[in-house]
Amino acid sequence: MLSKYYTRLLIWSLARSILAFALLIGWYVPDDMAASGEGDRGAAGACPMGGRQLVGGRTLLEVPARPLLYSLNVSQTLDAIPDFLVAQYRQFDFLWLQGVWKLGTYGLSLDRTDPKRVASYNDALPGWTKDDVIGSPYAIYDYVVSEAIGGESALRRFRQRIRPARLLLDFVPNHMARDCPWPETYFVHTSGPQPPAVNATTTFPIRAYGRDPYTGAWDDTAQLNYFNLATRRHQTRTLLHIASMCDGVRADMAMLALNEVFQRVWGDNAEVGAFPRPHTEFWSEAVHALRQQHPQFFLLAEVYWGLDGRLQELGFDCTYDKQLYDLLHARHLDNLRAYIASRSQEQHAHGAHFVENHDEPRAIAYFGGVPVANAAAAFSYLLPGLRFQFDGQEQGRAARLEVHLRRAADDDRPPDPQVQSFYRRLNRILALDIVRNGIWAYDDSGARQHWRLITWTWRARNCSAEPNGSGDFRRLQVVINYSDEPVQYVHAYTEELLSSNSSSNNNASQIIEAWGVRVFRAA
Repeated sequence: MLSKYYTRLLIWSLARSILAFALLIGWYVPDDMAASGEGDRGAAGACPMGGRQLVGGRTLLEVPARPLLYSLNVSQTLDAIPDFLVAQYRQFDFLWLQGVWKLGTYGLSLDRTDPKRVASYNDALPGWTKDDVIGSPYAIYDYVVSEAIGGESALRRFRQRIRPARLLLDFVPNHMARDCPWPETYFVHTSGPQPPAVNATTTFPIRAYGRDPYTGAWDDTAQLNYFNLATRRHQTRTLLHIASMCDGVRADMAMLALNEVFQRVWGDNAEVGAFPRPHTEFWSEAVHALRQQHPQFFLLAEVYWGLDGRLQELGFDCTYDKQLYDLLHARHLDNLRAYIASRSQEQHAHGAHFVENHDEPRAIAYFGGVPVANAAAAFSYLLPGLRFQFDGQEQGRAARLEVHLRRAADDDRPPDPQVQSFYRRLNRILALDIVRNGIWAYDDSGARQHWRLITWTWRARNCSAEPNGSGDFRRLQVVINYSDEPVQYVHAYTEELLSSNSSSNNNASQIIEAWGVRVFRAA
C-alpha cells in the first residue's frame, strides 16, 4: 500500500511539473486563458488583449487626433473622419487616438512664444505659422474630451465606428497643465521664483514643474504629489473615468509614479517630505480598482530605464521595449541575437515593439533609409508582442511630426509606393492566426549557416484553417539578414510571404539581400 501511495505521488508530482513547464513555454494554454476577449478577431483559442494574457501578438496604430483632422482638411470633429480611413483603422487590434483631452491656455501661449520651442519649430517645420502651434497633448488641463474634436459624444461615436478595433486614450499620471483647476493639495509646490504670467488674468500658486530624474523640467506642466494619498485616490478615480470612454490607456512615463522613482526626483522637496512614503505602489492600487470594474481593460506603459518588468508585475499588459529599438539602431548582431534568444515568448509578448512613435524620429530618417527601416519593422513585428505602428509610417514619412504642431514638413509629399507595398505584405502576415496566437521559438539554424542571419519560427497551436480562406499555416520560418551585406541561404521551403520578388521560390538556395527579411511557409 505504501509503495502504491508513493508511486501515485511521484506520478502526480511529475504530471504537475510537466504541466508547469508546458504553460511556461506555451505548449498548453488552459481554456480560461484561451477565451477570446471583446473585439478579438483571432481564432478560437486566442488570448484576450487585456488582463495580462497575451501570448502571441496584437497590432496597434497611434494616430494624433488634431493633426489627423487638419491633414484631412475637414471640420474639427471626429465625425468627419471618412469611412475609408475608419476601414483602415479597423484592421488593427488597437487604435491609440492621441491628444483628445482639453488643454489649457498657459501652455499654448508658452508654446507659441518660448524661444527654445520656436527654434525647434524652425527646424521641424520651416515656414510655420502661429496657427500651426496647437499645444502639447501632455499638458492636460482636465480629462474632458476637447470640443475642438467634437467632445465626448463624437468620441463615443468614433469608438463605435472603429469596432472591432479597441480605442486607447492617453493617461498622463505624472503631471497636469500648469493652469489645471484641480485642488492645490494634489500638486508639489516650490519656493522658487514664480513663472511669469501669460497675461494679467493668469495666476496660480507656485506649482513645481513636472520632470523626471534626467531630462529637466517640462515648464508647461505642474507636478503631482504621489506621496499624498489624496492625490492617488483622485488619480485612480480619473483612470476609472477614462475607462468609461475607451478600451485601454497608454500611460505616459508610467515609471515616474513608482515610489522609488518619485523619491529620487522629489525626496528633497520639503512639502513631499512631510508625507510618509506609501507602503504600496500607486499602480498596484489603481490597477486593482480598474480590474474590478473593467477586467479586460488594456494597459500600455511608456517606460524606460529597465523598469518595464516592474510595471508588468504591477499589472500592465504591455510595456515599451526600448531596448529592442536601441539594439536595432545600433546594428550589433551579436547583442541583438543574444537579446532575442534570452527572452521567452511570454517576455516578448508583453513588450510593445516599435520603430517610431510621436516621441521618436521617423524610422526612415533614424535607421538610415527605407531598406533598414523596413527590416527593423519586420524584425520588431514578427516577434511576439504588441506591434506598434505610428500614423504615416506605412506611407514612408521621413519628417517628424513635432508634438506641439499640427503638421510635419513632408505632409504634402506623396506616399512612397515601395514602403506602402511592404507594409501591405507585412500586415497581411501579421493578421495570420499563427503569428497572433501561435507558438514562437528562437532557433539558431540561420546563424549556423552564416553569422549575419537571425532566425526564429512560429508554429500553429492547432491545424485549423486560417480565416478568410488564407490556407492552413502550420509553421513559419522567419529569416533576417539584418546587415549591409548579401547572404546565401540554403532552404527547402517552397513559398515565401514577405519578399516583393516572388510569392513562391522552389530553389534550394537563394541570396538574401542586405537588410532582407524572408517569411517562409513550411509544410
